[in-house]
Amino acid sequence: MEEKAVIGEEPKKDLEPYKALLVLDTQERSMKAREGYLKAYILSVLFPPIGIYYFGKYLFFANGTQEDVKAAFITLAITVVVLVLGIVSCNFLFSSVNKATNSNSNSFLKELTVPENQKELRQLMQ
Repeated sequence: MEEKAVIGEEPKKDLEPYKALLVLDTQERSMKAREGYLKAYILSVLFPPIGIYYFGKYLFFANGTQEDVKAAFITLAITVVVLVLGIVSCNFLFSSVNKATNSNSNSFLKELTVPENQKELRQLMQ
């Protein structure tokens, strides 16, 4: 049996392809967002001050979705942790170097300031 089209009635449109395109578009956007988040995380570890930029970008200038806010705070946390670890490691390194050089240079200067060695000290200073 054939269905007869009623005059004035629009034919039914097949919306399935449009729904599939919409799903693909949202998946593509979420993948791009995840790639952006991953880039922000990596740059926050390698160059911590850049993490502050991404924090502001995702918190204030992004779409304001839950994922953007989450990425902003993760980026800030990574930045703070890496900065603290960097400061602590530099402090440890410089204190180790300072202790090593102080003990050697102090004993060397004490030897040179003895009255018998003052001539050598004058020669070194010239």
